[in-house]
Amino acid sequence: PNCWRRGPSTGTQYLRTADPRFQRNERLRLESATALDEAATGRLLDRTGKPIAIPVRVTSRTDGPSGLRWIVADATLAPLAAGDYAIEISVGDLRQVTGFRIVP
Repeated sequence: PNCWRRGPSTGTQYLRTADPRFQRNERLRLESATALDEAATGRLLDRTGKPIAIPVRVTSRTDGPSGLRWIVADATLAPLAAGDYAIEISVGDLRQVTGFRIVP
């Protein structure tokens, strides 16, 4: 998936990043292309793979010219302590897990 960040240094813009390290004052966005029309869900996982009760907002959008459908998952990182986490996006029976780290 494509990984994006938004925080004090970016204002209201999301910037694409390859660095999986985030600070608590940032937001994380993942975008994944899919050919499936099913609804997607997302959840936040701790380092052992157990769900955390912090919501992951999942939406979708379709690019006009290409018709490609994108699953978009947004998470606010403020409630998390420093450590390793992951976001799991599920569409039907397919799951994609993307890890990231909260740094001080």
